Amino acid sequence: MSDTIVKTLVLSTGHISKETKEWIDKSDEEPVPLTIYEKSIYGWMILVPQDDRDAELLKDVPESLQAVIEYAVRHDCSWVMLDCDANCIPELPQYDW
Repeated sequence: MSDTIVKTLVLSTGHISKETKEWIDKSDEEPVPLTIYEKSIYGWMILVPQDDRDAELLKDVPESLQAVIEYAVRHDCSWVMLDCDANCIPELPQYDW
């Protein structure tokens, strides 16, 4: 069996709005169209949709998170790690909350 290695995009939580953070926080109580794992108190791991059928689900995702996921897709990443201590990048909007 061969190893499988996947790319993870690591970004600051500053690339999502406060409203998006609250939407993610509610994902424990209400179903959301993405696979999201809490990363302690520091952020989240988010599985990037990989095909057109999954991409259809993005219409129900907050705009700031859509932008992050679209950036990850353009860079062939399978996961996004949003971390409060990660860097911001100029290609994506930044939010101060």
